[in-house]
Amino acid sequence: MNLLKVLGLILAATISTKSQSEKPFICGTEHLEDIKQEMLHNRETFKGTVFLRNVLNYIPVKIHMVAYDDGSRPIAVLSVLKMMCSLNTAYADQNFQFYIKDMVVLNNTTITEMPQSSGGALQMSLNKDSKAINIFVVNKINKDGVAGYYQGPAGSSNDFIVIQKDYISDVRVAPHEVGHYLSLPHTFHGWDSDPWDATKHGNPVTSLFAPDGLTLNELADSSNCGVKNVGDGFCDTPADYNFGTNSCSFSLVVKDRIGNTLAPQTNNFMNYFFGCNGYIFTPNQKDAVVNSYNSTGRRDIRGTSPLNATVIKNAAVLIKPVGGQNTVSADSVELDWNDVEGATRYLVQYDVVSTFELQVVSTITKESKWTIRNLIPGRTYHWRVIPFNDYSTCYPDPSRTTFKAGGATATPDIPEVKSFLVAPNPIQENKQLSIYLETKTSFNGTLSIYDVRGSRIQFQSKERFQSGLTTKTFDLSGLSAGVYMVTLTSEKGVANRKIVVY
Repeated sequence: MNLLKVLGLILAATISTKSQSEKPFICGTEHLEDIKQEMLHNRETFKGTVFLRNVLNYIPVKIHMVAYDDGSRPIAVLSVLKMMCSLNTAYADQNFQFYIKDMVVLNNTTITEMPQSSGGALQMSLNKDSKAINIFVVNKINKDGVAGYYQGPAGSSNDFIVIQKDYISDVRVAPHEVGHYLSLPHTFHGWDSDPWDATKHGNPVTSLFAPDGLTLNELADSSNCGVKNVGDGFCDTPADYNFGTNSCSFSLVVKDRIGNTLAPQTNNFMNYFFGCNGYIFTPNQKDAVVNSYNSTGRRDIRGTSPLNATVIKNAAVLIKPVGGQNTVSADSVELDWNDVEGATRYLVQYDVVSTFELQVVSTITKESKWTIRNLIPGRTYHWRVIPFNDYSTCYPDPSRTTFKAGGATATPDIPEVKSFLVAPNPIQENKQLSIYLETKTSFNGTLSIYDVRGSRIQFQSKERFQSGLTTKTFDLSGLSAGVYMVTLTSEKGVANRKIVVY
């Protein structure tokens, strides 16, 4: 088996499961009564106040893409762009639009594994931006089915949102948690931690109070909705006892204590139903969002706007290489595309499969070109470009095309070595670099990494490389962004491979 086939098998083994959108989720927000009371307080404070509804309000967002301490497994930038698009779509008819104030990779195992621990909460409070909505995208939330939560309360050091990355592309999750941030309770307030169950709660539901013991159950005809401690506090969200299901249709026949049949609003952002074609906020919920935005606790997110608020309407036009054309060399291939109106940055991706799910390599550049290096000779690659700016992330369907990498011009200078490859390249900081050797005969050699000044910064002791295929790794922890040289040395020669760390 040759080296290229082995690489193919290694790449195939790294396929990650694609995050599903529109799947069951639970919100982990805990201080839900406080959120409702905040909403009621704002309603009373702004009673009789008329806010201008035709003025576009921009809200800054800081995205924390939380990785492990070694820099591994942060959320993909493409998923962040989708999340921001979902937010802006959900709140567009309220004249609220969100923009990326900052987007950073935060290497912190405590946060990404245990965000709900006291240590995780402390680390997030230390890293938050007090003048933006802070969204921490983590690998795990240690509660079954929890997609995200709002920590709160408003204006505190814990005023941030946490979302598990498996749910980041779900069109409901970010708007739902931002809804809590802007004082919206669940439509099924009072039933948050104890969903309706016929064997436990009965049918009809005869109890005066919801399971939280504080909230009066709203009636199906909303005849009691004017009382402050009834349901979610809104008269235009129908009574809901936490019936979220895997269908946007509600077929259960559940009666309230006076015998009327409940009909929850399945497509409301603030419940748990999924599978709807579109989700909404009601007029009363929108009023609460406006009140929250103008409240004292939200003064720090008001009054700013993105540097570029142009809506990007066009996809990038890929110029070269395109149409499967052969490149001269696999050592260095320049990707080129047109300047897209309104774009301040471009997300560029390439992969050996058209789905960009095998071992996709991504970068963000301000230029309309990018040079990629050390490809596998003879391999066909797919590439695409997604233009965006801090405000406009709802990208048009990106064009994609292919090219075939030519032969490697830098052949090994060690007689025993048939092939010497490094991957991935370019490579992110703190990742593990893999080295693949295909040798004709056994030999003694050493592997080292040098910086651009020629100083050796990593070294593996001399060892015996056996004939055939050999895989080695270098841990690049602590290696800053830049250009380096991987050097293989034997008694008969030296072979070098350049790597780019970003």
